[in-house]
Amino acid sequence: MITKENRGLAQGIVATPDLLGVGVAGLSPEEAAGHFGLFAVFASIDVPASSARTRQEFGWQPVHPGLIADLDEGHYFKEA
Repeated sequence: MITKENRGLAQGIVATPDLLGVGVAGLSPEEAAGHFGLFAVFASIDVPASSARTRQEFGWQPVHPGLIADLDEGHYFKEA
């Protein structure tokens, strides 16, 4: 499910299909089960995560690029 918190990630994946080599499609729960099989159970679990508590408790601040910016660097993919 697309939420306010993960909307940026979803938009980044949609914007970079050639980079990631994946397609994006909206599937009903039944269609997802047919497509992903057993993995659909795990993919459908809502497990929100946030770094807010870590930042508060330990004063941690991220210093590396975010996921999409990191993928854009290209060091995870073989050169053509």
